[in-house]
Amino acid sequence: MKRGEFRDRFELIRATARAPMRTVRHRSIRDARGNTWRQLDELSQQGVLVRLAHGVCTAPPDGRDGRDGRTRTPGLEASGPALATPRYGDRRVALMGIGAARFHGAIPRALGSTTAAVPLQGIRPVRLATGTAHFVGREMERLDVTPESTELGTGFVTTPEQTVVDLLQRPGQGEAEDEALRAVPSCPRASIPRCSRPSSTTPRVYVGRPAELSISWVVFFGGTALSRTYLTDLRLSEDVGLICTSDRASTAARIEEAILRGLRRSIGRTTFTPSLTELRRADHSVLDVGGVRIQLQLLCAVGHPSWPTATSTRHRRYADAPAASLRTLIGSAFVATDRTHASPTPTSRGRSPRISGCRPSVTSAALASPPRRP
Repeated sequence: MKRGEFRDRFELIRATARAPMRTVRHRSIRDARGNTWRQLDELSQQGVLVRLAHGVCTAPPDGRDGRDGRTRTPGLEASGPALATPRYGDRRVALMGIGAARFHGAIPRALGSTTAAVPLQGIRPVRLATGTAHFVGREMERLDVTPESTELGTGFVTTPEQTVVDLLQRPGQGEAEDEALRAVPSCPRASIPRCSRPSSTTPRVYVGRPAELSISWVVFFGGTALSRTYLTDLRLSEDVGLICTSDRASTAARIEEAILRGLRRSIGRTTFTPSLTELRRADHSVLDVGGVRIQLQLLCAVGHPSWPTATSTRHRRYADAPAASLRTLIGSAFVATDRTHASPTPTSRGRSPRISGCRPSVTSAALASPPRRP
């Protein structure tokens, strides 16, 4: 084996492991040199990668070696959405129907069949090693989904309420009608409609439940947070800075989903460029809301001091908008972050990390006196 070929194979393995749901299509690998089809097939035969279907392979979960990859195939509820993710995108596929019911524990045994929502109609079922994956064309904006952790990474799954609606309206999807109807009473936290079987006159139902977020997951910091808490008469920054205190990937997905769902009806479509889940280190994501652009920064708590925080209730500028609870830094912590930014420790590349909205000359001088409560 040539040295350059080994380097290409290593790049293929890393590219597959970094892909959404750890799955790639052979035709989508363009960065590596050489015959990628042959190299991916050889890696699948050696157990380094797992072949889901023709032209699609996935990286085994973390901590598994080649032998585990050969003898163990990902579950059907993870393989189905993972098969469609490289083609349609990580935010355009969701586990639904009997697949979501199986994920939520409403169906205790494996059925050998699962369903996943995709943006296009008429996609043929695909036979996998563990069963058959059925793909249903749905408008993703009308589905009530939440990001969930699977053995192949974070993916969207319909909520129990949305799953009940799908099972009652279209129980035949996935070729398991009897199991679908029996799973309805077992779906957790579900509001079951007063009907046992769907009819031709059953209207389409959309259950609008926003993604669940916790105030303890993020800390609001930077110039915008400072101007909303202590220095309310100043406009220090138009950026939004957040420090994530829990799992960054799942928190980023939930924040993005909550913003998109919350603004869809009143404003319209909003976009993140790039997606929050794709951000690395201190990069920014630009949120486009009706032509207005807002920079959003989501930092990981690892590597940052445990600054003291406080939770406060802020009233918004519009009378019909409810008050918002924010978890922000205390006054001395704001000064500490600005002083850290003023005299940073150079990184390995000779550049200093940028913290959004930090202005030491303004913040330190304004907070030298007792903070003004709004």
